Amino acid sequence: MGISETCLADLAARVERLEQVVAELQEAKSAPDTTPAAEPRSEKERLLALLQATGLLAKPGPLVRARAEAWRRLPEQDRRQFRQEMDALQLDPPLSQIIIDNRRRGPSS
Repeated sequence: MGISETCLADLAARVERLEQVVAELQEAKSAPDTTPAAEPRSEKERLLALLQATGLLAKPGPLVRARAEAWRRLPEQDRRQFRQEMDALQLDPPLSQIIIDNRRRGPSS
């Protein structure tokens, strides 16, 4: 099974982007922490700040916040039932296969 030139170029671009992100994360990690000593931050808070600074995590927009609030307003029983339905969902073909097929077709399909 051969790998096409397009696929190789795509993989090379992805690796390059990952290397850039890793370099940014390492640089941010080695940078001195500017948090005042009076306000120690938890590891979770530092991680969230780092992810936001590198562009890997964005603050939710108004639509996402509105949908999250609507979800929180649902009765617990409704949320539990929805989660159970999603956990039991059987896709044919599986979602992973759909993703693989879409990647093989490329962005123009």
